[in-house]
Amino acid sequence: MKVSIILPTKNNENTIKRCLESIEKQTYENREVIFVDNYSTDNTYKIAKSFQKKIPIKYFQKWPERNIQRPYWVSKATWDILYFLDSDMYLEENLIEEAVNIIHTSNDIWALIVPEENIIYHSFWSKVKAFERSLYNGDNSVEAARIFKKEVYEALWWYNKKMISWEDWDLSDRVREKYKIKRTKTKVLHDEGKVELISLLKKKMYYWESFKQYRKNNSLQKTGSKIFYFRKSFYTNWRKYIKHPILFFWMFVMLHLTILFFWIWYIKWK
Repeated sequence: MKVSIILPTKNNENTIKRCLESIEKQTYENREVIFVDNYSTDNTYKIAKSFQKKIPIKYFQKWPERNIQRPYWVSKATWDILYFLDSDMYLEENLIEEAVNIIHTSNDIWALIVPEENIIYHSFWSKVKAFERSLYNGDNSVEAARIFKKEVYEALWWYNKKMISWEDWDLSDRVREKYKIKRTKTKVLHDEGKVELISLLKKKMYYWESFKQYRKNNSLQKTGSKIFYFRKSFYTNWRKYIKHPILFFWMFVMLHLTILFFWIWYIKWK
């Protein structure tokens, strides 16, 4: 079975080398990379080009967002299994091999969730964000599938091109309605860099633009499960709050500021 990795990029010179190195080191060799760059102005494209003799990689440039990049270049892939990867993610060595084995030996498994672990930099908010992310490990309503069999991806009409975020959840929810989703044991390391509160809130504000589209296509229950206070894992992992009270407090502050930004967006939308 051949695996095609769709890799959209935009000014990711700080992470793209390690990302591609992790793909190069995969124990499963029957894979290719569909590299889709959004006209980076830094060295992202140049760094990626240096890997053309190391791994099978096809280079393209496409504007504007990843929600357009991903489905557009699927047609360029020659694949049995499709893996949507972000350029700030690093794969453990046997991740693709494990994914292929699960799908190959299980006729009823059509998509896979790949667990993520945030890399913590020397930034307090990086630690807070990583702490929040750790709460959702194992929560299928929050973690979206990234790996798909060809048949199920084509049957469900790909990612929603109208969504600049939430598109991962949207597709996973549609898959889960008809097919089974499993999790890999191996994981990816998510390198969000040095997280700062203001930039994080601005990013969330931008992503809220897809909320209305997601709500339009999904039930109130599904939509609610994506909001912080309605996530089950937000409460089942209460022991972590006791173990890390300082991180919990500032996570609480961060989430409330995010909700404030949501209401600012909501009033603007209305």
